[in-house]
Amino acid sequence: MEKMVNIFLFGKKYEVPENLTIMTAMEYAGYQLVRGCGCRNGFCGACATIYRVKGDRELHACLACQTKVEDNMYIATLPFFPLVKQVYDINVIKPEIPQQKVVDFKLEGQNLDPVRGKYIFFAPLALGEGSLVCYKDTLDEWFDETLEKLEISRVKINASVKSEIPANMEISIIPIGINGKPISGVTASKVNIEATDDPQPVEFVIVGSIKNLDGIIIDAKLTNSNGESISPVDRITLDDFKVTVSGKYIDEF
Repeated sequence: MEKMVNIFLFGKKYEVPENLTIMTAMEYAGYQLVRGCGCRNGFCGACATIYRVKGDRELHACLACQTKVEDNMYIATLPFFPLVKQVYDINVIKPEIPQQKVVDFKLEGQNLDPVRGKYIFFAPLALGEGSLVCYKDTLDEWFDETLEKLEISRVKINASVKSEIPANMEISIIPIGINGKPISGVTASKVNIEATDDPQPVEFVIVGSIKNLDGIIIDAKLTNSNGESISPVDRITLDDFKVTVSGKYIDEF
């Protein structure tokens, strides 16, 4: 008479002959294997299985067609059940995340102002009314001995911009000093850009007392995309920079 052992298939207990493999034990228990049972000779790897024996904390991986059952073996095949493939149109997904607020939050005995969540969005993304996405880039390391002696009162920056993003966009230029921080007390113009296939010229003007100029921050803000999705390949290109400065050159003779 064959010796029987207890095994657990997906949490349910079965009594099967001890000389069976996991695969044949599953069939003995009444399972009809329609997937996860390829060549049955240990070559294809389709019957990947994980198991644990009662009293042993270690989780084992094996091939069901090559591994014999043990008493009190807890078994699960991979996947546990047929995977359901979700079908969706990635071009029409519209994530809607409500504004988050945290109120009456205390830190070291002090109440903080309402805290709004910060999110990372993965394109494609359509911007609805009230949406705002910011892009920033920095051009720096301009500072040298010449700029050290120059007290600038006006900066004019001409460039070429091309936007493939189907959204309204506002670009501004912020001057930064040698400490990497924005220079305060200046007025900078802004330029509105629409999506275009061809590069278009733009001009930015910064007026104010500017010392120790080391570069600029390019700040682009995207607003309503009129329901059109922004693709991961959509780009903003800003190049062909020409910088003209006016001011006083101070030197010792």
